[in-house]
Amino acid sequence: MKGNKLTNLSFSLSLTMWFAVGCQQPQDEKLPSKADTINELIEASLFQELRGARALVIIPNAGCDGCISSAESFIIQNLSNYPNLFIAFTSIGSEKGLRIRTGSDIFNHERTIIDNQNYFYQDSLKSVYPQVVYLDTGIVIRIVEVSPFSPNAIDSLQKFLGR
Repeated sequence: MKGNKLTNLSFSLSLTMWFAVGCQQPQDEKLPSKADTINELIEASLFQELRGARALVIIPNAGCDGCISSAESFIIQNLSNYPNLFIAFTSIGSEKGLRIRTGSDIFNHERTIIDNQNYFYQDSLKSVYPQVVYLDTGIVIRIVEVSPFSPNAIDSLQKFLGR
């Protein structure tokens, strides 16, 4: 009788362990952080010009319309005022539409990045909100989304650039 209980217990434990180990969901590889991804793009010389930037505003083609409009308006009105500010338009549906929305001066500006390869729209960077990337000697120090949850993001950027 003791042998049967021990065998049953052993079988139950083995079965439990098999289910616990065998039925686990495979672990997804951890995505790099947004800061790591941007730092790698700068280090890889894809965007060397960002080494001297103090801020980069990444604007996706679609998402939060009000947030994107707010970021675009700030850029259109202020890009020429801040020599250390860069802009990246990513996940672009139509360059022609972007040129019409922003104007040729912004579209063709030396500090405007037209990201046709979606480097700034990789899985770790995808967002429906524009992102303000604060830089110090080409290294990301902070990233803030322009969203309803951070309504002062543009004002904070302007203050940061005005220093």
